[in-house]
Formats: sequence, structure tokens, C-alpha cells
Amino acid sequence: MQQLVHRDSVKIGLSGSIYVMCYDATPTLATAKVLEEALVKRFDAAPDAHWALLSVIDATMPPPDQVARAEMARVMKGRGTRVSAVGHVVIGSGFQAGAVRAALVGMTLLARSEYPMKVFPKPGLAVDWLGSVAPNVLKALEVQRTKAEIEQFVGKA
Repeated sequence: MQQLVHRDSVKIGLSGSIYVMCYDATPTLATAKVLEEALVKRFDAAPDAHWALLSVIDATMPPPDQVARAEMARVMKGRGTRVSAVGHVVIGSGFQAGAVRAALVGMTLLARSEYPMKVFPKPGLAVDWLGSVAPNVLKALEVQRTKAEIEQFVGKA
């Protein structure tokens, strides 16, 4: 797993063709700029490549404000055809984590994205799912290695 950057509330890593974004604080406009630098430039440098994205947040983290959300959406706009799938992991247990996951599921349904999106309680489950819905990004033989890499990366978030 290659760590690309860790600043402005986000740690971004790359495992094969899966970008992992671990948020250690509520995303801000500065976070959106980090995403743009780390992801978009790499996307644009490899025009034929396809990617999967995995975001990881803690259930206790407040959501970003409207301005930060809009900027993060702007950064990703127009790149949907290059994204094979997106997994969202909400770390935590109990009512609060369940409520955050439920809210995130609702937001993914409203987004009507060009690619499959799903919410998970653990990174390993998300990697298993990415392997099943995005075989162009994650081959079956790579799932276990990738799962171990990502779980280790997330554990350091």
C-alpha cells in the first residue's frame, strides 16, 4: 500500500487501483484541495485506467459543511466513467454508527451515481464487495492481499 499524502484531515493511499481515503477529522475546503492534488492528477495522468474508491470515516465525525461537500463533488465531477465502484466505511458500533451508515446509504441513493456505491462497517467487507463489482480493478486473487493492506492502512488512520 502506497501512502500518497496525509494532511488536512485526510490520509490517502493507493493499493493497486483502489484509492483509500481515511478521514481523521471533518473534511474542509483544504481537504478537497488535497483530494484534487492526490486523485485527479493521477486520474488524468492515466486516461485509460479505472479506479475504485474507498472512503473511511469514524462514526463520531460530524459531516462536512455544504461548501466543503460541494467542492469535493466538483473535484470528482466528470470522472465517474473512470470510477468502477465506491465503498464507504463507517467505523464504529452501536446506535450512532448505525445511524450514520443509514444516513450515508440515503445520500448514496439520492446521488444517482454512474457507478455502484455501498456502505460498510469494516474495510475488509468493502474490499470483498469491490472485488465482486469491479473485477476490472481488483482481480479475485488480489482480494486477500488488498484486504490486508487496506485494513493495516486504515488501522493507522
